[in-house]
Amino acid sequence: MELRSALPKDIPAVHALLRELIEIENNQENFTATTSELYNALFGESPKMSCWVVQEGELLLGAAMCSPGFVAASCQPILRLLSLVVRDGHRGTEIGSALLTHVAEYAVAAGYDSLDFMVRETNVLAQSFYSRHGAIRRVEWQTWRLPRSLLKELAGDSSDP
Repeated sequence: MELRSALPKDIPAVHALLRELIEIENNQENFTATTSELYNALFGESPKMSCWVVQEGELLLGAAMCSPGFVAASCQPILRLLSLVVRDGHRGTEIGSALLTHVAEYAVAAGYDSLDFMVRETNVLAQSFYSRHGAIRRVEWQTWRLPRSLLKELAGDSSDP
């Protein structure tokens, strides 16, 4: 097995892994990412995130995607773990642990103050995984969202999408 940075040729497999995570979380209605959008987010003119993959032979077995963030109250950079997914049939084989460890090593080397991430309430396997690795659940925060339609309304933008 090889753990490495994702390459452009990995986009279809990473996209399929994201789809698998969305299905695990029963969140299909929010999966709108195309392979083209994923390519642009990782390798476009202004990349928005980093991705590492675990590969065995020609098969990608897992992926971890992160993006930088910043906390105003501490003026410290943080790394946000956006997704960590291991292919069905390979969970519980230390692939997820290897990816999380690699992300931690990257975060430390790059000077990030913390690794932050969200886990769906229904994804108890992920909660258990992160708990085993020492992650602390932050119950003092709620996640809120203004979707694009409401952002446009708030901004007074009446143009079509």
